[in-house]
Amino acid sequence: MFDASTLEVFIASTNDLKEERQAVEQVLRDWNARNGRERQIMLKPIRWEEDSTPELGPGSFQEVINKRLLDPADILIGIIGKRLGSPTGKSIAGTVEEIERFAAAKKPVLLYFSDREFSLSDIDTQELERVREFRTAMQTRGLFLTFKDIEDFKARLRSHLDSLLQDFQALLIPAGRALAYGLFKNFVEPTYKLLRGRKVDLPDYKLPSEETEMSLSFSSFRIRIAKPVLLEEATDEAVFELRKDRLAEINVKTPDMRRAFRIYVPSETKTRLDAAMSDNLERSTQSQPLIRNLKLDRLDVVDFPTPLIALHEFVRYVEKAILKGTSDETSAGGYWQRQKTIQYDEFFNCLNSRIREEGLAGPSIEYFEYKKSPDFKLPD
Repeated sequence: MFDASTLEVFIASTNDLKEERQAVEQVLRDWNARNGRERQIMLKPIRWEEDSTPELGPGSFQEVINKRLLDPADILIGIIGKRLGSPTGKSIAGTVEEIERFAAAKKPVLLYFSDREFSLSDIDTQELERVREFRTAMQTRGLFLTFKDIEDFKARLRSHLDSLLQDFQALLIPAGRALAYGLFKNFVEPTYKLLRGRKVDLPDYKLPSEETEMSLSFSSFRIRIAKPVLLEEATDEAVFELRKDRLAEINVKTPDMRRAFRIYVPSETKTRLDAAMSDNLERSTQSQPLIRNLKLDRLDVVDFPTPLIALHEFVRYVEKAILKGTSDETSAGGYWQRQKTIQYDEFFNCLNSRIREEGLAGPSIEYFEYKKSPDFKLPD
């Protein structure tokens, strides 16, 4: 068993090309066997007769196929034989509508015309003329190749898939999981253990003329993790904007800790600590009792999941290296957009799983949606 991204391959053809449609599935299975584990990609054939379900409502059956099967697919393999099939409300034939719709979406189309021999009794001159006209139209766009028999078709398709899929290289899904695990072990878990005692010492707030420091106690606490709305927004600039004027850094520790632990708190909390320290300096000059402990109803610790920045940079680096700036229909631009979503989701899914498994789930750990903007305010 291994992690892999699935590419959906829509097979567009008329029903009479059953042997060719089965050949496509055989080639896809062969590609998966040869490349799936190493490339972390699996090709899934999509056939309307097997993958569609009855749907009631407005619109034609072709519209249902377009919406449910065609539009989500990643690659289209079109096969044209001696007929085009029935017209639709938007095109000269259902297969033609599927091919044109997919090409218009700038997604990869592998189109084949059959030059196989067939008996004279199978000839429909009107259908052959329709095929000839469509073939001429596609020839001007350089969108098709031909084959003379099934073995020739399979050989050509294998070669074309290998070339096409150079632009499709899956990121290992564990990348997001590993970084989420690091965030949990290095920030979430130690912060939770630090705060669960409801009291921390403040090494940066030394009491005047004493060897001890102020402490901070609180009735409850929250670890609040910013959740960028998209992986693309996980940047150093986003961290700066979140912390700017909203958060302040303090060092805290508990009696069983030898070293201080850095956390970010709302700037209002830091302001209260600084005011208490200033008050202590004034009290010490007047020999008044010092404020040794500042009490809060709730302590909020806020931070940005910075490992997401490394993930974002890694995805962008690999994407540029593979696509090399290409943007035509043979590129995998749309596929890479989904890769970003996969990695983003895996990051938070893994983080949530670790929190649940360690028994930390609850109101003490929560997320808030963050979108970089000058007027952003921390939610209550």
